[in-house]
Amino acid sequence: MNYAERIARLHARGVGIWDVLAHCERAGSLDSNIVRASEVANDIPGLLAAHASIVAIALNGGRARQSFRRLVLPALEARIARPLSVLELPSTSPANAGMTRAQKRAHWRALLDWSS
Repeated sequence: MNYAERIARLHARGVGIWDVLAHCERAGSLDSNIVRASEVANDIPGLLAAHASIVAIALNGGRARQSFRRLVLPALEARIARPLSVLELPSTSPANAGMTRAQKRAHWRALLDWSS
């Protein structure tokens, strides 16, 4: 299944995809190379305020978790009063070689509880 097909399949299940970061600087493609001072978060609180049906956020890997906690969570707590679940999941990247694909899949199955 190609990327577009995977995205379409997720959307059909009520799952949206959006990066925590709108912008950052890094050398290469590894998240570990992101320059922390360059990180600019997407307006996730604004997205959630505009779409009250969103009840959960899944974070793909440790860097997304760190950026979300540091840049998004403080603003989120100030703007969103409804309960919101945040799922901190392992990175799906091949660079995350500490887990097998089957182990990653087992963790990511938690999304099934939240999708339509």
